[in-house]
Amino acid sequence: MASPLIIEEIDCKSKDWELAEILCSQRSGIRELNLTITDSGFETKLQWTVDVEVYIPAPTFIESLFSFLGSSSGIVVILFVILSLVGGVAFAGMKIRENKMIAEAYAEFRVNQSPPGVPLSTAPGKFPQPPTSAPF
Repeated sequence: MASPLIIEEIDCKSKDWELAEILCSQRSGIRELNLTITDSGFETKLQWTVDVEVYIPAPTFIESLFSFLGSSSGIVVILFVILSLVGGVAFAGMKIRENKMIAEAYAEFRVNQSPPGVPLSTAPGKFPQPPTSAPF
């Protein structure tokens, strides 16, 4: 009766053991290991049948993210985000500049900027004056 050969967990990323490289590269399945020992002219052959189960852990979020960003679709997404940010900042800058120019023009021509029906004392940017009352 054959006795089972149990090999502990093998790090497939480690390249320091040739057998580990072979087992990991061939993935899961039945493998036969042959061992030949020669001593004083005598040859001893051993053979094991090994059921190999290779488990590759799922990549972490960071690994998946870097993998995606390194792909062609990831590069397209990065370019889209960069162009969107640059466009958004440019648009916001143009609107701020435009609003500033309009405010300067209103100030230059002394145009009332408050909506119709709102007294100047309560217009935005203007602080209402406290009511004047008779002394007690």
